Amino acid sequence: MCPCMQEIPLFLETSRGGGSEAGSCVICLHFTGFPFGISGLAGSLTTMDTRSVYLQLILACLLCSTALVCSKSCSLWLVPKHPVVPYGTDIVLNCSTSCTNYTSLDWETSVRKNLSRGVQWVALYISKQSAWTLTPQCYLIHSDGSPELSSVNILFYTFSSPEIHLRDEIVAGQEQKVTCDVSSMVAGATPSDIELTLSGAGTALAQNRNLLLEYVFTTGAKHDGMVLVCTALLQVANTILIKNKTVLMTVFYKPTNTSVLTERRVFQVGENFTVSCRSTGNPAPNFTWRLPSNESVEVASDGRMVSVYSATVVHSGDYECNANNRYGLGTARANIIVEQKNVPPWAIVLIVLFVLGGIAVAAFLIHRALL
Repeated sequence: MCPCMQEIPLFLETSRGGGSEAGSCVICLHFTGFPFGISGLAGSLTTMDTRSVYLQLILACLLCSTALVCSKSCSLWLVPKHPVVPYGTDIVLNCSTSCTNYTSLDWETSVRKNLSRGVQWVALYISKQSAWTLTPQCYLIHSDGSPELSSVNILFYTFSSPEIHLRDEIVAGQEQKVTCDVSSMVAGATPSDIELTLSGAGTALAQNRNLLLEYVFTTGAKHDGMVLVCTALLQVANTILIKNKTVLMTVFYKPTNTSVLTERRVFQVGENFTVSCRSTGNPAPNFTWRLPSNESVEVASDGRMVSVYSATVVHSGDYECNANNRYGLGTARANIIVEQKNVPPWAIVLIVLFVLGGIAVAAFLIHRALL
């Protein structure tokens, strides 16, 4: 019996024949909150109504029981209480108590354990757990020999990063299948509660609740350089785990948006001018030209630009650029005119006057010779 407890006999005088009935209750001696003391309780029984006495007796017993529990109660705290742990990794659990009067605080587990102790706490270290189920128990032995237990239910899982699978060579205009998959397992959950989402250029393309996701679309030049992201969400108990995989998609396509650029389309004889070609493609295109004349013409090393020096009328015509790679050809052209320099009006008048003057002089000389 707990040293703070004592069984007190109680004799109740009944209203029927003046007899006495005996009762007893385990009373906490240090409990003083009850309306009357132990000695006062016996003295008051003869004057109180029997029912009232019984009710007070029951209340006294309940209070005594509460006091007993309070005098021995203390807590065990486990951290973490519901751990979610990747399979095969190390585990650290801590057990602490509010009790100060105990004989033992320890862990019980089915695997090899390493312990670290302190004042009112003990930590459990498990290295590279290889079992899918494990429920360690922290136990406390009170000074009176009574035990107190608390268990930890460890939830193990595996969760790999998702993988994105593409065709080795993606060509614009062809149908392309993108596959995203992930490997996961949660102890006690079949199948795993998982969600896959495939996104491209910040927009969700496909989504499902499975370990495999497929998305089929027709590729184009606009998809070259697009970032594909596969996001996997795994629900493990009340925890949501997230992993991503990112891939830069490369699309091969023939030269597009081919154009020929020049400062203007009409030049004067003797001027210098350049003509350039622009085009996009993957791989980058090569450039070749068809020109009205190769005289006084220089083509840049990358083939993108043609320079004409001291232009003449033979440089008039179509300047055609051909951009090509192994997937196709892009063509563009520009028509350029090289014309004689314009003669100013005063020069025309001067020439006319010069010609007329020459004719007049010639006529005068002829007329004089005939005389």
